[in-house]
Amino acid sequence: MGRKKPGEPRRSRVRRQYTLRELAPPGAAYREWYQVRHGTDVGPIDDPRLRDEELDLPRRTARLGPLYENAVPRAAIGLDLLIDNAALPVVGPDGTGTSFPVENLVSRCRGEGPEEIRETVHRLHAAGVLLAEEGGEHDALRVRMVAERPGAPGGTWRFGGEGPPRARPPSPSCAPIAPSSGRRIRRRAAGARG
Repeated sequence: MGRKKPGEPRRSRVRRQYTLRELAPPGAAYREWYQVRHGTDVGPIDDPRLRDEELDLPRRTARLGPLYENAVPRAAIGLDLLIDNAALPVVGPDGTGTSFPVENLVSRCRGEGPEEIRETVHRLHAAGVLLAEEGGEHDALRVRMVAERPGAPGGTWRFGGEGPPRARPPSPSCAPIAPSSGRRIRRRAAGARG
């Protein structure tokens, strides 16, 4: 620890990426999580006592587990069902909703098939780019685009239309430092005499 020794490469600091579960998205759809063991495979089950509807949840969680780092929120199950129904109800920045056909995603994603689109939507959800929330009529699930996700657990989620983005401080590399003095270098305006 301490200072960088001459001749050693600098260690780059990589900002930690938190999982969706660690960031605790708002809403009832993120209060319930399904733990999936790594490598879980719910193959064909020949038990006459079980109906297909009863096997649906285990099959979906097993398929979605790797995309959500083995902790699948109830919202992801609902999102998967919306994809099955071929339309995503999307809430706009002004709070109004519209239905976005999944087939439009297929046509916009150059040659990707329905399963690749399903995976892409879930990857965006797992990354916190979009969230699924319950609301509107009959507490139906709807998709909402995220304008800014929190940088760390306990932070605030901002959605489109919720005011201007927060100003970020300028990068320290914007102002070069003279190696010998540690002082910032003044840049002269073009055409100024010196």
